Amino acid sequence: MREGILVEFPWFDAFQSNKRAVSDSIAYEKASILFNLAAVCSQQSLASDLTTDGGLKAAAKHFQVLTFHNFAATTAAVAATTAACMRNLH
Repeated sequence: MREGILVEFPWFDAFQSNKRAVSDSIAYEKASILFNLAAVCSQQSLASDLTTDGGLKAAAKHFQVLTFHNFAATTAAVAATTAACMRNLH
């Protein structure tokens, strides 16, 4: 039995908004937030002006942030919880 307060985190499939998954795992919530952060960082990188040195540096910086946060999230607990929740979406 778990101790403490149970908080459920609902998520919806990005491509089929009627598909909903709910998890009470903080590891899954962290992974979901990092996924969204990665999406934003990659979009910022793609929006950079790659024809200038400043734009290339900005794009590289966004990808570095993306890499750091994704590396920090790669644990077995996060992977297992994420896989379990993804099965619920399909």
